[in-house]
Amino acid sequence: EEEEQEEEIDPLVANLLKDLDKVIPHGTEFSFAVTHCENIGIFILNSIKIDCICERCSTHNQLLTRKNERNMQLCTKCGTCLAIKYDPVPIHQNNLIGGFADFESCRPFSCDSCEGTILCGGCGTENNTNELNISKVYQNRCLKCHIQLVFEFKGVGFNTVKLTKVPHYLIPDQRVKIKKVKDKFVLQPGHPLPDTGTCKHYKHSHRWLRFPCCGRAFPCDICHSEETDHESQFAKRQICGYCSVEQAFSQQPCKACNRTLKGTITTRYWEGGQGCRNKSSMSKKDSHKFKNSKLKTVSKKSKKDK
Repeated sequence: EEEEQEEEIDPLVANLLKDLDKVIPHGTEFSFAVTHCENIGIFILNSIKIDCICERCSTHNQLLTRKNERNMQLCTKCGTCLAIKYDPVPIHQNNLIGGFADFESCRPFSCDSCEGTILCGGCGTENNTNELNISKVYQNRCLKCHIQLVFEFKGVGFNTVKLTKVPHYLIPDQRVKIKKVKDKFVLQPGHPLPDTGTCKHYKHSHRWLRFPCCGRAFPCDICHSEETDHESQFAKRQICGYCSVEQAFSQQPCKACNRTLKGTITTRYWEGGQGCRNKSSMSKKDSHKFKNSKLKTVSKKSKKDK
C-alpha cells in the first residue's frame, strides 16, 4: 500500500519539481518578502512587471517579463534595446526565491506586480491568479476543494548571484556600448532609500510617493514633473525612506520601522495651530519672537520729545 501511495503523485507537481532541478542560479536573484501564506502548496510566477533603469540614459522603463521567454523593449528616451530572460522557480514555505533573470542594457529597480499559478495545499489543484500587487492580500477559494487561499508579500529583493557573460542568444551586432552609471540603487525592503528618501525640494520628507499615473516612485511631485512628460496624479501609496517598505499613504509613522516620515521640527508660530511656541528656537523673521520682550528694540525718539 505504501508503494501505491508513493506512485500517486500529481503530474503537475512532478513536472514543477523537475523544472526546479534544471534551474541553475545565475544573473539576478528574485527574493520575495512573503508576509502571509495560507493553504498554498506551491506558487510559481508566470509573469512579473519590473521597473528597470536603462544603463545608457538612466531612464525608468516598465517591462512585463514572461517566464522562459526573452522579453525585449526599446528605451522610451534613447531607444536602446532592453532585454530580460527570466527563469522561474516555485515558491513554497521553504523557498522564497521566485527565480533568476539576466538583464541586458538595464538593471532592476523595483517590482510593481506579478501574476502566477497557485497549487492548493489541500488537493493540489491549479489556480491561476490575477494581478498581485505589493502589500495587497490575495484571497480566493480553491476551484476544487473550496478552501481559502491567502497570499501576501511586501516587496521583492534583487540580489546579484554572480557576474555572467552576455547570453548566447544576443547577436554581437545588436550590442550597445553602455556608459557607466554611478547610481546603482535597487529598491530592497529593509534597506534605506538614497538620502533616506529626501530630495532637493523637500529636505524633511523621508519617503517616496508612488504615482498611479505611471506606477513609478518619486520623492515628490516636482521630481515627477522633471523626469516625466505627463501630469501627475495624487499618490495613494508611499515608500518609507528608512526601510523601503511600501504602504498606504498616511501622515502616521511607518508601519514597519515606526519612524516619522515627515518633518517634525517647526520654526513658525502658526502652522495650523501646531507651530513653534519656544522663542529660543523660533525664526528671527517671525514677529512673535520678540513680542513683549525686553530685548525688543525701542525707539528713543519718544524720549527725546519728552
